[in-house]
Amino acid sequence: MTIQEIQAFVTAPYEDSVHEIKAAKPWTDRCFKAERLRDIAAMANSGGGLLLIGRDNPNFRTGTLAPQEQQTYDITAVAVDVRNYIAPIVAVRVHYLNAGPDLLVALDVPTITRAPAIMITDFGCEQHGTHFKPGDVYVRTPAAQTQRLASYPEMEDLLNRVVEYRLVQELQRFRTLGGA
Repeated sequence: MTIQEIQAFVTAPYEDSVHEIKAAKPWTDRCFKAERLRDIAAMANSGGGLLLIGRDNPNFRTGTLAPQEQQTYDITAVAVDVRNYIAPIVAVRVHYLNAGPDLLVALDVPTITRAPAIMITDFGCEQHGTHFKPGDVYVRTPAAQTQRLASYPEMEDLLNRVVEYRLVQELQRFRTLGGA
């Protein structure tokens, strides 16, 4: 997403399968981080998306991160955590936003086209226990929820989408190189 698209979203926020809004919490909060890592994997598997951190429910127009909370979303810290828990690597872009006096963070998640984003190690927190295990695969639902794939048909659908996308890419490359 462009910074203009992100700013427009901040001005008129909503949740759907590619937009998720969360209240102000630092990236260093283990339970919050575990849930966001699942959201990142799910969005990467579902066409990409945007996580906006720092807005409160129910209307998503109020709330702010404290300056020290916003600083915990250091691009290196987020990238290291994504790399340590999700494969293949998802190149999440971190945007620091000012919405009037409010400080927000947007995590811009690209779609994964090489293979599904899969959790590669256990992660949890003391309060909720294990949030995900190696091999867990998540997607976004039309109801704006992150959901673990739990059946063969769901996994088959995701894999077929990846294969179809890769096939289209290869056909376009072939045509560009002077093929049929």
